[in-house]
Amino acid sequence: MAGPRWTAYADAVLASLAKADGGPVDPARLAAAAAALHDAVIDEGGLLDELRRTAGLDLDELAVLALCAAVELDATRQRQVAALLEEDVRRPTLGLLARVFGSDNPGPLVLGEDRRLRRAALVDVVPAGPWAAWQVVVAAPVVWALAGDASLDPDLPPEAAVLPVDGPAGDPVGRLLVSGEDRTRRREAAARRLPGQHLLVTPLPATVEQWRAVVREATLSNLPVVVELRPVDGVESLPPVARREIERADHLAWCLSSRHELPLGDLPAGRWSEERALDAFATPDEVAAVLGEAGSRGHRIGADQLRLIGRLADPGPVDAAARRLAAGPLERSAQRITPRRRWEDLVLRPSEEQQLRELVARYRNRSTVHDEWGVPAVPSSGVIALFSGPSGTGKTTAAEIVAGELGLDLFVVDLSAVLSKYIGETEERLDAVFEAATAGSVVLLFDEADSLFGQRTSVTDARDRYANVEVSYLLQRIERWDGFAVLTTNLRQHLDQAFLRRIHVAVEFPAPEVDERRAIWRVALAPLPSAVTDEELDDLAERFELTGGAIRNAALTAAYLAADAGERVTAPLLVRGIGRELEKLGRLRDEAEFGPWFQHL
Repeated sequence: MAGPRWTAYADAVLASLAKADGGPVDPARLAAAAAALHDAVIDEGGLLDELRRTAGLDLDELAVLALCAAVELDATRQRQVAALLEEDVRRPTLGLLARVFGSDNPGPLVLGEDRRLRRAALVDVVPAGPWAAWQVVVAAPVVWALAGDASLDPDLPPEAAVLPVDGPAGDPVGRLLVSGEDRTRRREAAARRLPGQHLLVTPLPATVEQWRAVVREATLSNLPVVVELRPVDGVESLPPVARREIERADHLAWCLSSRHELPLGDLPAGRWSEERALDAFATPDEVAAVLGEAGSRGHRIGADQLRLIGRLADPGPVDAAARRLAAGPLERSAQRITPRRRWEDLVLRPSEEQQLRELVARYRNRSTVHDEWGVPAVPSSGVIALFSGPSGTGKTTAAEIVAGELGLDLFVVDLSAVLSKYIGETEERLDAVFEAATAGSVVLLFDEADSLFGQRTSVTDARDRYANVEVSYLLQRIERWDGFAVLTTNLRQHLDQAFLRRIHVAVEFPAPEVDERRAIWRVALAPLPSAVTDEELDDLAERFELTGGAIRNAALTAAYLAADAGERVTAPLLVRGIGRELEKLGRLRDEAEFGPWFQHL
């Protein structure tokens, strides 16, 4: 039969069985065939020799694998097996192997659960009746590989991949723990310490079948395995089945990759080296290689974020790439606002506007201060801003303008999707928001922040205790976050004092004075067909103490009234809009306040 030289071993064994006619096989003939198999495997230097060395197979294990694999590869041998067994069974059985090897050889015992062939997931034993009738099955990916196909094992976890190793390697180790915030940096650390030119990188397998596929693929390709752990309910851990499978496959090099250091009690048996991947952010050279020479424009892009951006055929400028990172997960718990407002849309006193521009500069220059100048980012390089003031004074508009100036999208956190009456669930949902926002450079806006970051109270019952725990968690989480968050509140005095100490920039938005109100009226009327005179506008600005939001709403009401009447916006129509706003605010429409305009209500 045509084929590799090692298949001659199966032919010799099957021929000897046929001549024995149910009796024992000539031991001398079997020993000669085994020696020839050993020489052929080593001389050919193919996959079988690779498996012998990688899995640490002895001659008996190699002989059983060669015999069973050769039968899998050839229909003629399968018919010979069926004739020997005198039934329609086309694979070797444990009883057949016992006849081949005799009582002085381990024979079928090399297929025990704790032997190398099973530890490496190369073969399996299928129960079928009495023990001697159990069939030996070579795993399909092994047969495909012996036939010349090197496709990845289809039972691997969906995200498993073989990745090349770039850069110089250090002293190789067989067991490695890597921890750090950025997944790509952890992979790079693993590549430096594990042997070989490629890595098999996989999420934690979910089933025993997936574990065996990982072990089998790594054995077939002689690859170190990097298992990337992900938090479950906020905790990274290694389940017992994972520890068992790693301990069984002790012929492989393993790396456990996690954001946080794993408890020692979770580790599989053996001696483990540790490495911490600290530099989470991409360097300017790495950013330029993907996005061009424009640089990061103040975005502190993580190495793993840059890897994701690199998947796009044309990632575009860095601002567009940063927006793309946030697509998907964050939109399930926050509303995306693509900034359209500009500085000219917001009327502020010079001091408040200067604070907002400094806020933009603070975020934009984080890379310079922390990366180039080496100022420690303790506890993080994130920017937390507090916008406080009465409703309608421009807090949300200011957040949109700041986001637009930085080329970022604004995500308004939906408190109804975050707050929960169940203990611990609010923290979990908020953590998911922060994690999703970390995947892309965005501005998170927590509107009415006092509902989340309110003052802790004295404990009188269990509900108070858990409410205080919730606030404490939020304080710690937002302090460690490396992004940009804006919190707005009408009631600054209700915020917890510990939270106020964590604010980097606090901007007070007071109710506008006469000059600001006049400017706001002009901005609101600018796009409208207006017949309002300067004198009328001055009188409205002096007479009615309204916030910017109320002024814009009044102008909009007047616009609809003018459109319905088919005329331009006039001062009497603005007065009617003002009256509607005062009604909403619960204020009486006093004739003394309206003066000559009262007749137009």
